[in-house]
Amino acid sequence: MKIIIDQKSYDVECQEGEEDLLKDAGQIINEKFSMISDKENLSDLKKFLIVSLMLAGDLKLIKNELEDANKQLDIIDNEILLIKKKIEYNDE
Repeated sequence: MKIIIDQKSYDVECQEGEEDLLKDAGQIINEKFSMISDKENLSDLKKFLIVSLMLAGDLKLIKNELEDANKQLDIIDNEILLIKKKIEYNDE
């Protein structure tokens, strides 16, 4: 299938059913390209490097948020276990 990145067309292959995912990824990449100031003076390689770094930074932030959410869930799970033990103890 064809995907347009930074106003250039690229032929890419994907598995059947992954077309929408690829289109969404292309849209995200194009959004990042639009954030690069003075991109006309940069080579394609540098633009792709900058976009890759931006996406890696986004991924790191998401991973950190997920880790924080998992820690909060662990705290809640422990509190639920304590409450459950108190209820079981009171029932005896």
